[in-house]
Amino acid sequence: MSTVPYTPALTDEYGRLWRSSALLARWSAEAREAAEAILRHRARYEVIAADPRARAPWWWIGCIHHMECSGRFDQHLANGDPLTARTKLVPSGLPKEGRPPFTFEQGAIAALALKNVADISDWSIEHALYQWERYNGFGYRLYHPDTLSPYLWSGTPHYRAGKYIVDGKWSRSAVSGQIGAVAILLALIALCPDIGVAAPSGSAPPPVPTGLEIGARGWQVESVQRRLADLGYPVGRVDGRYGDATRDAVLSFQARNGLPTTGKVDDTTKVALDAAQPKAVAESRAMATAADVADHPAVQAATATARLAKRGGVFALLGGIADGMKDDPAAAIGAGLDKIDQAKGLVGRVSGLFDGVVGWAGAHPGACISIVVAAVCVMVVARANGTIAAVVDRFRAGHDMG
Repeated sequence: MSTVPYTPALTDEYGRLWRSSALLARWSAEAREAAEAILRHRARYEVIAADPRARAPWWWIGCIHHMECSGRFDQHLANGDPLTARTKLVPSGLPKEGRPPFTFEQGAIAALALKNVADISDWSIEHALYQWERYNGFGYRLYHPDTLSPYLWSGTPHYRAGKYIVDGKWSRSAVSGQIGAVAILLALIALCPDIGVAAPSGSAPPPVPTGLEIGARGWQVESVQRRLADLGYPVGRVDGRYGDATRDAVLSFQARNGLPTTGKVDDTTKVALDAAQPKAVAESRAMATAADVADHPAVQAATATARLAKRGGVFALLGGIADGMKDDPAAAIGAGLDKIDQAKGLVGRVSGLFDGVVGWAGAHPGACISIVVAAVCVMVVARANGTIAAVVDRFRAGHDMG
């Protein structure tokens, strides 16, 4: 991959851009959310930074984590690939040591070691910006020098448009939808006085978000949903959509924590969510439903089985009805009832009924087979529903059934 040497001219450029950077208002809520997430996990980034192969400032690592993985800890820091295997996208084959699944720390150390960050002694803001651009690649600087890399500058006045829409394919009009590392760093500086990086003169801290409510979408909503789920409040599917289930979970959280029950995640509710401790099992999981365990493998398998069995049962019954209508089913049933009336004694009545049923079954074997198949399908559906109910019960009891 092409590189760009760090020169005094680049130092001046990065310094000038930093001193004139600011956080655009429309990006302030997302910048603050990302910064808060990085601060929550600061200790994990510091553990990575303490490894001799990955020495770098925790905030520099945290911003990369948001850029590459949206803050998720089940992905490789190198490129966002899942930790269940070595990286497949560029850079591929990481980590070179160990066996999957890997921990986030293993993947992060391997990614940072590949960039030789441990050899860096200069972590001034100018050099940190250079290293961020180097981590992502110098494609913008080398081939489109009139466009500053959105990896750094999206969310600031220094970036407006132009991006690679896929690897190697450039669009002058496309606009990056991802916030840049500098915008996140500006929010971090405002929230964390001991970060050790001075904010550009004249830059204001990001304003407090106005709140999330019904109809909101995006990764901020997903972050709230995950936090509520961690605390034991059922939100249904974690999908980044602020719907009725998420609002009900917010209302429950607000009511239990003495907050105004607005159903809206304002700054007060957000602070309380961040500070809250997981509830007792009996309190937090007692109202769990099948939707809260929908991602469990046993539930997914049972749901799929039940769906197939229902379809099979319907087709079997339809086939049985078609077979039974070939002759005159009413006449066959009537003949059986006549035999019952004519029989004397319990044995005669049972025998007459049996003869009638056997006679009709002999004339309609397809219908009988269909009835048996339908009965089996009903049993399969009942068993699948029992499996789902068992998973829900164990979840309510505090067992995740991994």
